[in-house]
Amino acid sequence: MQTPEQFEQELKQRYQHDKALHPLPAQIRDTVLRHAAAKQARHFAFNWRNLQLALACAALSVLGYLMVSSPAQQTPLYYQVTVLHDEGFNETQQHSVSEQKPQHAKADRYQQYLASNQHSEALHHQVGLLRRQQQQWSITVCSDLLLTITPQLMDKLDIPGQLHTRLEQPQWVEFIRNRQGQLVAIQPATEALICPHS
Repeated sequence: MQTPEQFEQELKQRYQHDKALHPLPAQIRDTVLRHAAAKQARHFAFNWRNLQLALACAALSVLGYLMVSSPAQQTPLYYQVTVLHDEGFNETQQHSVSEQKPQHAKADRYQQYLASNQHSEALHHQVGLLRRQQQQWSITVCSDLLLTITPQLMDKLDIPGQLHTRLEQPQWVEFIRNRQGQLVAIQPATEALICPHS
């Protein structure tokens, strides 16, 4: 009985012997070689097209990702502080953000200048009562100051999480304004404000 290696060796010898006895005609050999060369050329062209397609898909994917992840051209929001005088308060300020630039830019800048002169610190902290009214928020500081705040501005302000959960009921808060009188943050007050007139 033969081992597999011996059988393989004997098979190779018989193949070489039969190959020598029956050579392949030149015409058939040339046809087979041309067919193989054409098939190899098509295979290369097919791979090149696949590579081009894959690169185009990758480039489009990257471009799509960049367009989605980069902030779309957002309309800038303009912070507006309008100072009014109300009978119930010494000063009433309406704080809002809007996509429209103020029409009376000089008047708005003057009102911001007046507000910033009254509050000359870099960041001014005050305590007031925050409550929600119809379509806006308000903070009252005794009868001295009333701030009204639009919901859009409330969404933009830095408000701690524990305050967000209790916003439906009036509560004492400390609000922080910058030099221009713009609200920067609202946080829970450590103690309530005691008004001298109440």
